[in-house]
Amino acid sequence: MNTLLTMLASGAIGAIGGAAVTVRGALCAKIGSDDAPAVRPASRFPSPARMPTSDSDIMPQFLRDMRDLWDADESIFWRWDADRQVLVPDSWSTEGEPRPLFFDMIGWGPLVRWAAEEDRPHFGGDVNGSPMIAIAPVRSDRLHGVITVASFRGLLLDRDFARGWIERFASQVASLLSLLERAAPCSTALDRLDA
Repeated sequence: MNTLLTMLASGAIGAIGGAAVTVRGALCAKIGSDDAPAVRPASRFPSPARMPTSDSDIMPQFLRDMRDLWDADESIFWRWDADRQVLVPDSWSTEGEPRPLFFDMIGWGPLVRWAAEEDRPHFGGDVNGSPMIAIAPVRSDRLHGVITVASFRGLLLDRDFARGWIERFASQVASLLSLLERAAPCSTALDRLDA
């Protein structure tokens, strides 16, 4: 219980809908439970620059850059699945992991859906006046999905500044996705010419 009070007083966790899950996750990680997500501090230095070697490497590298620029724990691109009407994590910044590690699905999941439905950025949580998560829809001629960037310590940006940047990143992701979609048919046509 003292650990919980210390974490609340220090601002290590914030009050959001589903804070009990965030608190539980933080406490279980501190205690060492295997069923809780690991809560690690954000990287203080950028991840090593790498030239993506395939189309599937481009988005995770962009998300790592976004995470590092915000000094956050994780950034995720959630692809919109129109057939099922759901957002699915498609790419994330956490290297070598089969799924995102830091995202609080119960606390932040509804905000992600809400950002897509309302077609505008949203923020969640609060640590000393800074949001814990920034969310923006990724849209061009249609909804591609949503991007999120999150930090359990807070994003260390005020909301107006964060809103401008998350919208810029969402626009860049939309452009990137459009280019990747257009490039796929071209590469198959070029492959046929080479054959």
